Amino acid sequence: MKKFFLFTLLAALIVPIAAQAQFNIGAKFGLNFGTISYDPEPFTAGSGVTKSGKTGFAFGADAEFGFAGMFYVVAQPRYIMKGNSFEQGTAKLTRSLSEMEIPIYFKVKFLKAPVRPYGFLGPNIGIVLSAKDKYEGTQQDGEVDMKDQTSGMDFSLDFGGGAEFWVAPKVAITGDVRYSMGLSNLIKNPVQNASAKSRGFQLAFGVLITVG
Repeated sequence: MKKFFLFTLLAALIVPIAAQAQFNIGAKFGLNFGTISYDPEPFTAGSGVTKSGKTGFAFGADAEFGFAGMFYVVAQPRYIMKGNSFEQGTAKLTRSLSEMEIPIYFKVKFLKAPVRPYGFLGPNIGIVLSAKDKYEGTQQDGEVDMKDQTSGMDFSLDFGGGAEFWVAPKVAITGDVRYSMGLSNLIKNPVQNASAKSRGFQLAFGVLITVG
């Protein structure tokens, strides 16, 4: 009797949510304006070495599960390029990472109109696919594979906002900006607590299609 009561109660809660649920799928592409934050910095102030970020591509899928009207759970698996560079005169060192990221966001959408703003926040799990150092203008020009010295995982926290532009009853164009704050150390075997963490602003555009 208790099991029957619990089952009935669960069904009474789930069925209305499922009836109101909305599923959206689509694709996203954009640019990552990223860098790597080091502690301590590899080059001291006054050394003549300048540090700059790296602009890379990002593209992948977009899937949303909506419930209770304005609340959504979002998965956006994507390929992304990260890194930074150091320059001194004509010498340049470029550090490049490529990752497969699996971010899971909690999204809130505002208004029910052709233009619908939204905000989102959530964890991001990055799987490091490659890591390379490229030397230019030095005695050892060329690429060095750094995968064995780089952690295989890159955990971060993402947050941002944007808007949907509904161009048809079930089709929307999206645009958003987000900040990704790396939480894990990219150095596989750090010495004296040295750390390197990814950072980046991402500008993304995409398309969403309502299923069902």
